[in-house]
Amino acid sequence: MSFRDLIFKEVLCAIILGSIPCFLIVQASGVDGLITFLEGIQPPDVIVWFFGALFVIHILLSGLAYFFYFPDLSIASFVRFIYGLSEQVGFSLQGVYRSMAGAIFFVAPPLLASEFNLASSVGTAVALTFAIACIFACTAFTFAQRSIAARVGRFL
Repeated sequence: MSFRDLIFKEVLCAIILGSIPCFLIVQASGVDGLITFLEGIQPPDVIVWFFGALFVIHILLSGLAYFFYFPDLSIASFVRFIYGLSEQVGFSLQGVYRSMAGAIFFVAPPLLASEFNLASSVGTAVALTFAIACIFACTAFTFAQRSIAARVGRFL
């Protein structure tokens, strides 16, 4: 599967996990319900940075698992355990990133259209950039997982 196909699948997942729930909330509770929902799921900055750090750690561990061969069985077992744990955390983070990106994709365009001024335009651009970064992070997770899956069994 090509990188472009992975990105397309991640966008579809983001729409299913983030945009559709936002649409359902708007239908059930109106715009006020959506605003309340989004305020409730907005993590503090420290959590966003923590999730970013987990992403970087996972990518580094993926590189370690992919590029290095460990002839010592005890080291290989330890690396396999750590990579497996990192993979599970990364898989969980994908759901968070997909949900955030999908919600932003749903909310940003109407927000920009309804309150078009410089401040809302900049805020919407930042939010959409964050959503695109989330999609690329999910794509990197999937790409790393697929690239390493066969290799881990053979070399670790």
